[in-house]
Amino acid sequence: MTFDGLFEKFLMQKTSADRSPTTIQRYECLHRTHLQPQFGHLKIAELKAHHLITAYSAWRNGSTNQKRSEERRVGK
Repeated sequence: MTFDGLFEKFLMQKTSADRSPTTIQRYECLHRTHLQPQFGHLKIAELKAHHLITAYSAWRNGSTNQKRSEERRVGK
């Protein structure tokens, strides 16, 4: 299962747990903006500390690493 797949399961659980629509929207925005570009393609079993460290560094520097994510999709 990929990180994106796990997030979808998480979101379904939170939606069924009577979270407000704005809370769900915020989760989706955070996922789309920060988590998906860094981890979405990874299988959960492949997620390592260096992935988290790289992501944290990018976030601290104000980058969501969107360009890197787009390059991955087009095979650069």
